[in-house]
Amino acid sequence: MKKIFLYLIIGLFLCPSLVFAEDVTSTRSIKEFSKEQTELRVAADSIEAYKASLNEMSLKVIQRAAELAKAEARKTILKRDMVQATEEVFRRAPMTIAELMEKIKLLSIIDLAELSNQVKAYSKELLEKRKE
Repeated sequence: MKKIFLYLIIGLFLCPSLVFAEDVTSTRSIKEFSKEQTELRVAADSIEAYKASLNEMSLKVIQRAAELAKAEARKTILKRDMVQATEEVFRRAPMTIAELMEKIKLLSIIDLAELSNQVKAYSKELLEKRKE
């Protein structure tokens, strides 16, 4: 029994990636969740791409939450830190003009024309409200 425990401890130090996954979630859980939600199969490379994105986003949220906790001299990340960090990272607040412009640059000419029409209509609506 002592030998098994000793081998386990040595294994933890020599191969921590085998015990502690670097991913936020497992391939299996993504595959199962996707199947349950869409009833479609999911290609392995799409799962890996999604896991990479999820890991990156999660790391940003956790780092921002840690900054918020440290700013208040706490050693514990609280729910409010995670909520605020998630909102900041996922930009639930309005985009800056520069961020919006980067998104606009990705539009096709047809979508850009439609956006232009909608902006003109909204501008007209605001001007009419201002006159009242």
